[in-house]
Amino acid sequence: MVSVRVFVTAVLPFKKNHSFSIRSKMFFFAPILLFFTMFWGPTSARANDIYIAQSATGAANGADCADARAVSSLSSTDWKAGNTIHLCRVITSSITAQGSGSSGSPITVYFEAGARISLPYCKTKCVDLTSASYLVIDGGVPCGSGTACSSIELSNLTTYATGQAGIIEATAAGSPPLANQPGPNQLIASGGTNIEIRNIILRNGYQHTSFTDNTGGASDYSGWGTSSCNGCSIHDSTIHDVSCGITMSRMNNLSIYNNYIYRVNWGIGGGTNGDGTQQVNWAIHDNHFGSVANWDDSNNSYHHNRIMLYAGNSAVTIPNAFSGLYIYNNLMDGAMGCCSTSHIFFDGGPFINTYVFNNVETNVGNSQGVANAFLEETGGALDAISTWNQA
Repeated sequence: MVSVRVFVTAVLPFKKNHSFSIRSKMFFFAPILLFFTMFWGPTSARANDIYIAQSATGAANGADCADARAVSSLSSTDWKAGNTIHLCRVITSSITAQGSGSSGSPITVYFEAGARISLPYCKTKCVDLTSASYLVIDGGVPCGSGTACSSIELSNLTTYATGQAGIIEATAAGSPPLANQPGPNQLIASGGTNIEIRNIILRNGYQHTSFTDNTGGASDYSGWGTSSCNGCSIHDSTIHDVSCGITMSRMNNLSIYNNYIYRVNWGIGGGTNGDGTQQVNWAIHDNHFGSVANWDDSNNSYHHNRIMLYAGNSAVTIPNAFSGLYIYNNLMDGAMGCCSTSHIFFDGGPFINTYVFNNVETNVGNSQGVANAFLEETGGALDAISTWNQA
């Protein structure tokens, strides 16, 4: 405003016919143009912080957790590039993304301390990121193996304690006497690109606790289920009590690291069934894979693996290949149960430009190990896999 007043004082002495240069005109009119651009002209969107709870509280303006808006009020106007949606306390409704961020300006869903998403079971998805892109889901506290958060979670698998990260959970899904044995579902589902999931606890999508419970398939209940996601990652998180920690298909440029995954049938499962899709540039590293024995069942419906990747079916050809696959620095320990075929299983193939190294497998204190081998390959002559430093 000061610059506008100076301009007015300067131009008052000019007569109607007084001549001055174009450069002078530009000098004097620039502040007015700036003034109108700042206050009335087009402006870039400003990032907002929006606080959400299950029900509105306080002034209900979304300014903070004490004045949170209801989760039901979220709309596409909130899902804009650069915005942060803060979750407060306990959310008991599923959440669906209604927009995408942009490169360098993602939309962030952030769990405030003690916040969680809790439903009795996921009908299909507890959190549905749809086909939205450039999203960050952030629990707020690193919760990978060796962190204080993961240790607290290990002692509070179904309860809540200070220090746990953002929790996304089902509370009543699993073997009887739990009330719900739902069909295939995911705690988080996504189909877009450039998704980052970090500092999260994904838990209890299906608590398999009975040897006679033969419900579902090997990967029907997932922590994170995603397809065709380019540039996606999950890290510094804990996943447990799901049939598959992470299920993926048709993925490129994928990173999975610094996670603690246990009480699962498959830690990571993904691939395609011979549809001609190559899956390129996967990095799976520095994860801790724990016990899988709770998924033993009387029908031997599940074959437990820490990493189960499949490419192709009867037609094992290069177009169906994994390429640029790196699996390294992972720890695999804990009870393997009755029905584990291998720690890493490459089903079909081929797997080309594939590197498996510096992984540690231990069966100390366990009466049962894997039935076949640490690494099982079924792709045949087209496989091109390098392995070293396996223990």
